[in-house]
Amino acid sequence: MKISTLAAVAFAVLTLVACKSESNSGTDAGKDVQQEETASGDTGVDTAVPPADAQDSAASETLAETVDETAAETVAEVVPETVVPVDVTEVAEEVVPPADVQPETAEETAGEISEPDVFDATVTVKVGGTETPVKLNTLEKTEFEGKEAIRLVRVVEVAAIEMPWNYHYNFVAGDGFNVLVDKLEGNYAGLPYYGELEFGFIYFDEEKQTLRIGWDVALNMPGSLKVKGIGGGVIEAVEVGATNFVVKVGDVRALLDTATLPTQDVVDYKHPEDGAKPMIAMSEIFKAAAVADAATYVYKFYGMDGFSNNDDNLMPFANTEHAWYEPVKRRIILEEQWDTAVCCWSVKNTVLILGIKP
Repeated sequence: MKISTLAAVAFAVLTLVACKSESNSGTDAGKDVQQEETASGDTGVDTAVPPADAQDSAASETLAETVDETAAETVAEVVPETVVPVDVTEVAEEVVPPADVQPETAEETAGEISEPDVFDATVTVKVGGTETPVKLNTLEKTEFEGKEAIRLVRVVEVAAIEMPWNYHYNFVAGDGFNVLVDKLEGNYAGLPYYGELEFGFIYFDEEKQTLRIGWDVALNMPGSLKVKGIGGGVIEAVEVGATNFVVKVGDVRALLDTATLPTQDVVDYKHPEDGAKPMIAMSEIFKAAAVADAATYVYKFYGMDGFSNNDDNLMPFANTEHAWYEPVKRRIILEEQWDTAVCCWSVKNTVLILGIKP
């Protein structure tokens, strides 16, 4: 770029010099012609030619102006406009934050990057001889008491238990603490049934720095079920025995065995052909479960498959006085005039009798 431009300037200078020489020659010839015209007396037009030294001066000025303009243009093309002196100190002050800000920002950034995932833990769901490990950080999150949490039912769902209502759910902490063994002495009625897992949560206890179980206050669960260290622990499904069912009314959770309860011979009006069969009166069930205020509740019955009477068709206490539990089919039976006209109180394979405050 620079070499070609300078060559062009040199060429222009040489051309102007050549023009000057030709101009001087023309001036000499013009002087001869002027003398001849003056001699003949033809002076109608002023054809005076400047002196040679004047012409030389004009040519020099023209050449100088041309060279100056060309050089200026060449310099403008060659020298970048962006080459401007810069005070490096000023730039550094603008770009670099104050020293007292940098360490704090670095610590905050490091904290964001290195913050651990408190749900990076496994809980094993055990059903009989089958164990299903569940990674907690893969499950849907919710909130419990202002903290991020996972519902217990989401954990158990991963195991895909065929009849989840036919079980109660025990918890074994990572350090080996076992609620059923260490606190309940094998009475699984004190464990939550499947429907209650919706209102139980696994969350991170900041004070204890561990994953633990919490419950909705409405369930009034005992402290033994608020298990610490459930990360790495086990949720164990405990099956309801073939002759057992659980009664939950208020704070009462009772495991009853039909083989130990008194019976009456009753005819099911829906199947009179079967004749009278031994059945357990509901009044005897409330007595065996030590439910003192049974008359203040209405009742819902759950079969092992999860079927139940609807919440808008709960059985009043007055009707329970004309109802029985048939132990062979585990079905609720009523006198015809005390039965419901809509479906259904006659739940079969009943594993849970639940009292609800109206």
